[in-house]
Amino acid sequence: MHRRALDDVAVGGVSVVVLRTELPADPATWAAMPVPDLPNLQVVMDIAPAGGEPLPPAVVLPAGWAAADQPLAIRRPARPAGTARPVVVTFRMDLTGAAPGSRWLLLAMVRAGASTLDLTAGATLSDLVRRSPHVAARSFQVL
Repeated sequence: MHRRALDDVAVGGVSVVVLRTELPADPATWAAMPVPDLPNLQVVMDIAPAGGEPLPPAVVLPAGWAAADQPLAIRRPARPAGTARPVVVTFRMDLTGAAPGSRWLLLAMVRAGASTLDLTAGATLSDLVRRSPHVAARSFQVL
């Protein structure tokens, strides 16, 4: 995670969530998928403890979506984030039982300082990823 601002974000000022969903056979279809409706996510990310936490019941994931890492879905980096000083936030994902050839999408969302994680920046995931500096997506195939 890196910061594109002049001021640093202190330890505890950044939180990250990575969600996953299985894609249909054509991986390009992720771009047209609707943005997941997560109205309480930003509040939950703000109050997550330093060690991270699971997604609480206040955050209901849409059908087909899951936290990429269990049990700690929300992570916070252990040091401040600043310009030209990226921080690493690690997630462990278990795909045991995933069918060979299955395709997946990871959706990373970052809340940093006073910046807003706006999940209404687009009607589709493609719109959201292109318009929000707080969201990134990556698709992959299980071999």
